[in-house]
Amino acid sequence: MDRNGITGLLLIFLLLSLYFQFFAGPPTEQNTDTSNQEQVAQQENNILIQENKPIPTDSAGRKAAFGDFAALLEGESKKISVENENVKITFNTQGGKVERVFLKQYKTFEQKDIVLLDSENSQMNLTFQTKQGQVINLSDLYFETQAPEQVLLKDKSVKIRFRANLSNEAFIEQIYSLSPKGYLLDYKLNMQGLEQRINAQQGLHFVWADQMRKFEKDLYYARYYATVNYSDQEGNYNYLNWPSESEESIEFGKDNIHWFSFKQRFFSAAMIAKNRNLQDVKLKSNTPLNDSSTVKNTQATARISFAEVKAGKADFQFYFGPNDYNILRKLKIENLDKNVHLGWEVFAVVSKYVIIPLFSLLEGVFSNYGVIIILIVLIIKTFLLPLTYKSYLAMAKTRVLNEYIQPELEKFKAENGIKSTSIMGMNTEDQQKVQKKQMELSSELGSSPFAAMGGCIPLMLQMPILLALFIFFPNAIELRQEGFLWADDLSTYDSILDLPFYIYGYGSHVSLFTLLMTLSTIGLTYFNNQNQSAAAMQGPMKNIGYIMPVVFMFVLNSYPAGLSLYYLVQNVVTIGQQSLIKKFFIDEEKIKEKFEEYKRKNKGKANKKSSFLVRLEEKAQQAQKAQKEKEAAKKVAAEKKNNEKK
Repeated sequence: MDRNGITGLLLIFLLLSLYFQFFAGPPTEQNTDTSNQEQVAQQENNILIQENKPIPTDSAGRKAAFGDFAALLEGESKKISVENENVKITFNTQGGKVERVFLKQYKTFEQKDIVLLDSENSQMNLTFQTKQGQVINLSDLYFETQAPEQVLLKDKSVKIRFRANLSNEAFIEQIYSLSPKGYLLDYKLNMQGLEQRINAQQGLHFVWADQMRKFEKDLYYARYYATVNYSDQEGNYNYLNWPSESEESIEFGKDNIHWFSFKQRFFSAAMIAKNRNLQDVKLKSNTPLNDSSTVKNTQATARISFAEVKAGKADFQFYFGPNDYNILRKLKIENLDKNVHLGWEVFAVVSKYVIIPLFSLLEGVFSNYGVIIILIVLIIKTFLLPLTYKSYLAMAKTRVLNEYIQPELEKFKAENGIKSTSIMGMNTEDQQKVQKKQMELSSELGSSPFAAMGGCIPLMLQMPILLALFIFFPNAIELRQEGFLWADDLSTYDSILDLPFYIYGYGSHVSLFTLLMTLSTIGLTYFNNQNQSAAAMQGPMKNIGYIMPVVFMFVLNSYPAGLSLYYLVQNVVTIGQQSLIKKFFIDEEKIKEKFEEYKRKNKGKANKKSSFLVRLEEKAQQAQKAQKEKEAAKKVAAEKKNNEKK
């Protein structure tokens, strides 16, 4: 691997390190040591679901506690199920609310049904205060509906109305609408004739507490990506801090919220205010470390203005579904597609306009995602082939150039008493001398030492793609539970050996795709080193290319197998491309002949220096002059100090 390649690897490693430090943190397996969990368990780890207050059994007690609404405490608890192509939603006439949401097209890692919401682990409450000070929870009231117990949607949308009547003119109505396809549930709240009964100034208070259930095999990764996302009325997107095991919270005060979502790695449950009018919102999340069946506990509270309910502006939507970018984007709800984490904007752009469209295109033809990943590599590498050729040509010219100028440089260093073989080991003056001589020698051959920088261009262009994939693969629901060869799930690591011990930074398993990726990277490094001149690969530069793949082996061992597969195939294709270019398209003898011809034609002629070289020499002279002045000043100061002592 030449210096350009090593520089590129170091840049990639630097960016990955920055990503880990500030945006991700290293995704290795969680140590099973629970010594500190006992201390954490002493803290408030669980967000308590608001429980219904006890309802008095006597009529006088009910009247005192519920006032005019006491008559709605009696009724029949009946369940209504509505299902379309994607979801099955169950409502309860007690409260007129969603009680259960089942996603029909997905399974847990144990191949059980994914129930995104149920009454045991999730509860929504909508309360208001009467003018007499009584607090009424809609979950305590019985609603009536004309809907049948089972509704299967085929061609038309359906509306289900739940109504609680105090009189012909006074009622509370909740209307739910579901389309034949999709994951959006529309919700509208109507309250008529209640102006004299409700404390309008207080408004209505909404509470939604949810215990995220574990759907994936890797609990650490599931918790790692789980958080609460939100977007305010101005369209500003943000989220509670992740990854975090401590309690995270935020209060918005006067700023209204457009939507919030309880976001897991691959699924989300969200509430969207069509009129962006969720007020006084508070969001919370924490991790129950002592409960391995729960990913995170989340809670959202908000106030809904009674005036807006009365004006017919209490229009909301619930999203219960996958974090699939294409699905979320089509909903055209501002920022909701950011529930699919794509990283910094530069990487998100690559994912949105390159990677995801390629996935979508190939999904229509191929069903195996391992094959799709291989084809994406081939497509991207083919697209970059012209730049790869230019890169390899630049590398070949650099090799030939080094063969010419290296002996002359060694002779120059010997004549000037420069013993260090490395630029980094020289002092400033010697560095400037050697660099100036190198430029002169390169100029004699009609080249420039900076021409080698052209070899970095393809690698630099690939870096946004590589890093975008690094972020995209762990969040790509397309890979979830999709197998390839020995890997039964490309969205997580492919363990071929579970170790009886834990290795810090590596984990307690061996991922075969990561191991093969490491070996292929070492092979690529060896292949490139064979094409370098011996002088160009002296010192630590010769071995650093073999160290980096081992570092990446530790980094990627717990990452999705699909990512390691991509890097593995890319390395193999790169070796193949470079072998073909070297054999059929690059003739180093012709490059040597051109150098010789240029040198012969310009022998005895004064080389015209480029403006860049002139400026560089001027800077070098200025730096050299400044260095001498600094040394002279030090010498004068030392002599003055000695004279004072005498």
